[in-house]
Amino acid sequence: MATRTKRCMIILIGAFVTMLCACGKEKQPEKSVTLNKEDTTISFCVDEILSDYPIQIPEFQSKCDSSVVKSMNNDITDLLMPVYEQKDNGKKPCIITEIYDNNRYLQAVCQYAVYPLDGKYEKVVSYNYDRIQDKKLTLTDALIASGTTLDDVRQLVNDYFVHQYEDSENEIAIYGVTVDGFVMNEDDSCIYYGNVCIGNDAYTLYIYAFDFTTKEARLYDKP
Repeated sequence: MATRTKRCMIILIGAFVTMLCACGKEKQPEKSVTLNKEDTTISFCVDEILSDYPIQIPEFQSKCDSSVVKSMNNDITDLLMPVYEQKDNGKKPCIITEIYDNNRYLQAVCQYAVYPLDGKYEKVVSYNYDRIQDKKLTLTDALIASGTTLDDVRQLVNDYFVHQYEDSENEIAIYGVTVDGFVMNEDDSCIYYGNVCIGNDAYTLYIYAFDFTTKEARLYDKP
């Protein structure tokens, strides 16, 4: 009887030690990062006029050696440098960048294309950085902040332009709405960017900006 009791105690002690080890190995919650606004800025690594078209390639700079900022700059280089390098192939690249800088967020919205388009079209992309939390913002973050979904934004953009052209003498079709970027204001309200096809037999594809708060949109002039 004593032997059986001793065995039970050994098993219980072993189980307790195993549990303590497992608890010690549990991943500790990550500490939130708080940076100063001045820790991160944005400028252009390329800023020139080439064949009458502007070339503005943004670059984030961080005083804190942020891995997030490095990753975002790599994303910019991977997408926009090949556009710029088309100049070596007799093409005419165009990259127009708007910078949005507030106390919380640092963002760049880039329109880009290579002319002649040869069946392609102007595109838009955004790079969005939370400069206080050292975090890359995603489209999902923007949609959550707006309390909406991707399909709803597309539908709102479509409905807006349908209304704008409903009095046109010719029947105008609105379709092909994409959502490819955004800007988040300091109050977390959002403006969305993408492409929309407008026309009938011969359509034109535009870049738009849609203010989710006012539910109004505007089209960008072609370069």
